[in-house]
This record gives sequence, structure tokens and C-alpha cells, in this order.
Amino acid sequence: MTIAFMRLVDYYMGVPLCWCFAFLRTVQGWLRLRRFVSQTTRTILVIKCLGMGSVILTLPTLQALRDRYPRARIFFLSFASNREVLELLNPADEVLTIDTASVASFITTTFRAVRRLRKESLDLVVDLEFFAKFPLIICFLAGAKHIAGFDLLLEWWRKALLDFPGFFNYYHHVKDIFLSLAYLVATNDHYYRDFDDYRRRYGLPRITVPQRYNERLAEQLDRLDVPAAARQHLIVVNPNAGKELSPHLKRWPVELFADLSQQLLVQYPESVLIYTGVSDERVYVRSIIDRVRSEYSPVCHRMFDAAGHLSLGELVALFAQSFVFITIDSGPMHLASLVHAPSVCLFGAESFRLYGPLNPRAVVVAKDLYCIPMFTVYDGKKNRLSQNIPMQLITVDEVFEAVATLRTGGEFVESDAHHHSVVREMDAVIARAV
Repeated sequence: MTIAFMRLVDYYMGVPLCWCFAFLRTVQGWLRLRRFVSQTTRTILVIKCLGMGSVILTLPTLQALRDRYPRARIFFLSFASNREVLELLNPADEVLTIDTASVASFITTTFRAVRRLRKESLDLVVDLEFFAKFPLIICFLAGAKHIAGFDLLLEWWRKALLDFPGFFNYYHHVKDIFLSLAYLVATNDHYYRDFDDYRRRYGLPRITVPQRYNERLAEQLDRLDVPAAARQHLIVVNPNAGKELSPHLKRWPVELFADLSQQLLVQYPESVLIYTGVSDERVYVRSIIDRVRSEYSPVCHRMFDAAGHLSLGELVALFAQSFVFITIDSGPMHLASLVHAPSVCLFGAESFRLYGPLNPRAVVVAKDLYCIPMFTVYDGKKNRLSQNIPMQLITVDEVFEAVATLRTGGEFVESDAHHHSVVREMDAVIARAV
């Protein structure tokens, strides 16, 4: 099923169902006056369906819940498209996935997940989808005792379904927006008076790449014929943004990637460029490489196409070993943050203040235009504009300068023991709007 189709179903079927469930919950007295979840809570479900990057940004919230409820069994529900990253990160005691490949598989796996969750008698559900209706339907069908989620004043029925109606604050990073629900459940403080200290305690973790992924990556680089001498100077490029949300608005033009590739290979003669992506993105990656070959043939032999060749674990290992990682706003950008890969991140359609890399070794290159963000959670992330003008305005020289600055700055300054950088630090340390 396509994202557009799922959105239509979520709205036209989800809204009437949520109205009915809200009415039933009100009539049956399911709205509680005492909105407090005991520390003896046994079962917790966290829901985040869409986006690999968003799944990664839930990790601090999961840690906060585990600290608050150390004896609870935590479940994580997501779409099957995120299965690989969930297996890599192992964020919960049990992961349930819903297959969206077809209507039949969606219905089958949804009811299978509901049946599994009903057996657990859920004490708490933390719904990290912003304003989708599907997770609330899951909560009701699974018989959740308490539900925390984001409230929307125009949808009055959310108040009836949510025991902890959270506040989506667009001026904070998504990591902290997710974390605000864990704080609300723990404190019932709707003014978030101590949230600033709380959010500083929970940052994106830094992970160590298992040796087996380093070994598998070495085998893949052998298959690609990447010279052994150049593997200490890998420049990794991710030009793709996934197909969930208007990827063309996030992409940097092919000709600019080609020009940048040529400059990097000339400036860093000991380096090689490795372009990454999933199998569906091979054609786009190939178009960049072919352009370099047609216009800058003397350096094209130092470019390698790894799109569709690497598993997620091998990709993380590649980021950890990279000389520098150049990426547009995407899931791999957040994946690279987990290993603090030196990163240059290009933002256009979305605001880096909301989705920027939580990585003390990252630099953001973006244009501060009034049209950004080009889509928001309030309109279902439907793009209002059709051209990627904010990305087109980012020049090759600006990106190259960011790479040079990142590489010539000597040792990087690491963040605190929790390895986190949030919006305040982002403005001062890792974000660089040009």
C-alpha cells in the first residue's frame, strides 16, 4: 500500500472509528480522574509506525520509560518496513510489526498484533505518531488501560481517548517531542516545569558496531573493488531520502552532487567516494555516477555504487569508518549519529531544528527560507510546494566548505556522557545555516 492510500484510509475510516471509540470510552467511564501510572506498571507499548529516522529518535524515550518502570515489559509496534533497523537497535523486549505490502497483509498483521497485545493486558501505551488515527484504534482494540499521545484541539475525541494528552511543540527537536510524553506520564506536569533538565538526561545513545558487521563490510568493499589503501579515507554519500514523504523535495540536484564529487576527489586524492541507497534507489544513484563519468572521467574510477548492496548493519559500520559522510535529511543521517560519524547534512524541505542530527560531529547546511518547513504534521505532511527550491539554492562551494571545515577542525568536541545534543546545542555547535 502507498503512503497516500494509507493516509486516506486513516482519515476516512479512522475518524469515524475514533468518534465511536471515544463515545464508548466516555459512556463506560473509561476517563479517569486520577491520571497517574504506577511504577508497578507491568506492560508498556510504544507505537511509532513510519520512518527509520523517527524510530531511531524514539530511543531516548524508551530509555526514560525503562528507567521509570524498570520491571515493565516494553513492546514496540511499527511497520514492517522498519524491521531491519528494529532488529539492529533492539529497542524493546518484544517488537511487533504490521505489514503494509497489501491490504490483506495489513489487516492480517494488524489483528495478529492486537490479539498478541490483548493477551498482555497493556497498562500503558505511548503513541508517538503525531496525529494519525490508526494507533489510537490499536490502543482501543488492545484494551489499553492508559494512553499517552499528542492532542489536537480540533479533534475533541482525542481528549476522550487520551489519558495523557501531550503537546506537540514545533519549536523543539523531535527527540524531545517524543520524550515529552514520557515526562508527562511520569509527572502529570502539563506545564513541563522541569522538562529542560529531564530532556538533558536522555540523549541519543552512541553505539559500538559489532565486529561481525565490520567483517561483512570488508567483504562488501572487496566485492566492489574498493582499494584497501583508500579504506582509511572513505567519503560516503547518501543522496536519497526514502519514498515515504515527497523525496524529491529533500534531494539535492544530480548535477550539484556530480560537481561536488569531482571537487572532493580532486581535493582529497587519497579518498574514494561510495554512494549508498536501497535497491529502489539504484537508478537515481547511477544517474549521479554516470554524470561524473561523462563530465569528469579522470576521477570517476574512484567512485563506487553501493546502493542495494549493504545491510543496515554494514551501513552503520561504513558510517563509523568514514572519513566524512555527506547526506540529505534522511534516516541514514540519524543512523550515522549513533556512531558519531563526521557528517555534513543538507536540509531543505524540513527544518533542521526539528529533525536535525543529534551528532556532535555533524554540520548542517541549510537555507533559512520562510517556506521551510514545506510540510508539517498538522496537514499530514502533504507538500504545499512542488519544487525543491531550498535544496537547489545550496551551492557546491557551501557544501565543500562544510566538509573542509569539518575535516580541518582537528579533534571533534564530544558532548556529555549521554552523547546528546539538542536544539540549544544544535544552534551553537552542530547547526550551520548558510
